Amino acid sequence: MNGDLKERATRFLTKHHWMVESTSFVLAVVAILFAVIQFVHSRSILKDMQEHLARMHEISSSMSTAHVGEFPENLQEIIRITDIKRDVNHLYIMADLLGYGNYSAPELFDEYVGNLERISGKGGTIRIIVYPAEEARRMLKDEFPQGDFAREKLKDRYKLYFGRYHTDFGPAPPAEYDTFLDDLNKAEAQYTSALRGRGNIEIRHVRGKLPFYLWLQDDREAVFSFLQTAGTRTNELSFRTRDGKLIGTFQNIFNELWDEETFESQANLPSPR
Repeated sequence: MNGDLKERATRFLTKHHWMVESTSFVLAVVAILFAVIQFVHSRSILKDMQEHLARMHEISSSMSTAHVGEFPENLQEIIRITDIKRDVNHLYIMADLLGYGNYSAPELFDEYVGNLERISGKGGTIRIIVYPAEEARRMLKDEFPQGDFAREKLKDRYKLYFGRYHTDFGPAPPAEYDTFLDDLNKAEAQYTSALRGRGNIEIRHVRGKLPFYLWLQDDREAVFSFLQTAGTRTNELSFRTRDGKLIGTFQNIFNELWDEETFESQANLPSPR
């Protein structure tokens, strides 16, 4: 029943995509409601679903949540809430991989990962949950199918990524699909090594599916994203919230995942998008 309800809601949102900007808060509540229901059903971690549904009702009266764009434009808001000027004490992240946005928006990614390093350097605690190697590789192949590789090589992002940001991979961009995947894998290994080497950055891998993506700064503000699939196209819609009850729900979900559904691994992960 939950799956059917989610599918019908997704079809409605896809058909009326123009409503996203004007009804961003409603979308945020719907997205988190589905995420929590699915998460509780599949993981059996959150003990009292009624409590969370009640919180959704309370959240619906708040206007402190807003749509901040799709991927990779949402990196602008992620950069803002991870800025060192905000005296970040702790930052909790759960996303597909460490290199979130490094291929699609490398200039924004550099600023984002620089913020993480500065938070760490100032003594802030960062906890990161990402997918393990097997699931990450599957996602990478789904996002960049081999049949689309010829078109991908003609895109500006391809030339920018290998021509400016990762010239260390070779004198020219990769000509073969497997080499392309290998190079993205190398990039993720670099990010993993750089961040894992800092004492107050912890990285763990989730055993199952993430209910949504999250960047939670202290107990004050968060950016969260959920995936919306329409046919073969997947959009990632992102929201910013300062709502205390919603942030408290995110904190609980993150802590439950961290304590019960993650594991440490030194394995390299393939890089996303």
